[in-house]
Amino acid sequence: LVGLIVGETSIRSAFLCFAICAILSIVVLMKLDWECLKVHHPVPNFEQDPNAMEPTSSFCHRLGRVLRSRDIVLFLMAVMSLGMCMGMIDGFLSLYLQSLGAPPVLFGLSLTFMCIGELPFFFYAKAILVKLGTNGVLLVVFACYVIRLLLYASLRNPWAVLPIELLHGITFAAMWSACVDYAKQCAPPGLGSTLQGILTGTFFGLGPGTGAAVGGILISRYGFKDAFLLFAAGAAIGLVLFAGQTFLLHRYGNRSRKYGEMRDEVDEVKGEAIEMHAK
Repeated sequence: LVGLIVGETSIRSAFLCFAICAILSIVVLMKLDWECLKVHHPVPNFEQDPNAMEPTSSFCHRLGRVLRSRDIVLFLMAVMSLGMCMGMIDGFLSLYLQSLGAPPVLFGLSLTFMCIGELPFFFYAKAILVKLGTNGVLLVVFACYVIRLLLYASLRNPWAVLPIELLHGITFAAMWSACVDYAKQCAPPGLGSTLQGILTGTFFGLGPGTGAAVGGILISRYGFKDAFLLFAAGAAIGLVLFAGQTFLLHRYGNRSRKYGEMRDEVDEVKGEAIEMHAK
């Protein structure tokens, strides 16, 4: 809708439409009953629950506890790589389409198709996660980013971008659902909110910011098409590395856990034997 208005008037109309929508949102928010929306969480007992995080602990302390996990660090590296791809697309796709002669209405329609692609994946997120698991979803996301970036690089008719934008349902909706679920399930005790914050900052801040900066440098040197090809190559490398990591963790991670459990059982038996001997 805004694209049609901008096409008939000027780019200033987009900012006017945004201001009107923001004012309407404020009016709606003022009418909400906020008391019924409050969620009362039980206050943790830090004396009885040693895993609860002290409220006075510093951010650096909580961050250090999170980053002790190798799996979480590798997961955040994958998330940052995907965020870089998103930053490249969000930052330069409209300029690329404009260089191909796209009318303003196409910019708005491309966002509409992106949102349409998100709906089924958000709706069926739980079923997808049960079927594929977090690592399986992220592998599919990497593959779809490779396909999406290659299709951008091969564009000749700007209107052909519309079906490509449907892949955003996988590269964002499915990906974000999997990441949030992973952060919820695998966060160290008492650090769920910290990991969720780090995840959000990595995917929506550090990743896109780095991707936009690198994309701007590549575009200035090689042009839009080659820049998208280079990002597709980077996503392909990320796919291979993440697939290798997933394979190794699946093959050897269980062995490490079993060895740890056996070692604990041996230590327990030794402890019982020492205790009986002392008696």
